[in-house]
Parts: sequence; C-alpha cells; structure tokens
Amino acid sequence: MQNSTAFQIVSIEPTQPLVQVVNQTAERHALEVNSGDSRQFNAPVCGIEYHVQEVHLFGKEDGTDTMLAIENCLEEIKTLTEQMFADGYIEVL
Repeated sequence: MQNSTAFQIVSIEPTQPLVQVVNQTAERHALEVNSGDSRQFNAPVCGIEYHVQEVHLFGKEDGTDTMLAIENCLEEIKTLTEQMFADGYIEVL
C-alpha cells in the first residue's frame, strides 16, 4: 500500500504553468507525482471561468516519513500556488 494524497489547484488563470513547479517540488521531497490534464468550468452563479489541475502525490513506501514528506510538499505547493496566482488555491480531494 502506498501513502498518497490527491488535490486540485483552482484559479481563474491557466494552471498549466504550475505543473512543472509541482513536479520539481515533489522530486525534492522524494515523492512521485501524477497530474491529469487541466480542465475548465464556469461558476454557476457568476459565470467566471475557472481552471482546475488535479494532482496526485504518492510515496514509494509506507511510513511516517512518507506522510510527513507529503504534508510538507503539499504546504510548499500551497504557498507556491498562492504566490503564482492572485486567486489560486488548493483543494484536497
């Protein structure tokens, strides 16, 4: 069994530029990354178009160290998202 977490990056700006940064961040934490294609949706009330990038982080082994690495990596990605996108945020799935 692998320790993992899935999350999505949401912004009104295209999220694709952040994928390479996410990959580099995960690599520094010795984690693997799987990201899907970016998709778009319109908010039902206001009609604003949002971009969504789903990402799955996982470690090669079970254990406390892997879960800590995932938590630290997710925090770093959250900070980077907030820095790169004025309205960007992370939503853990």
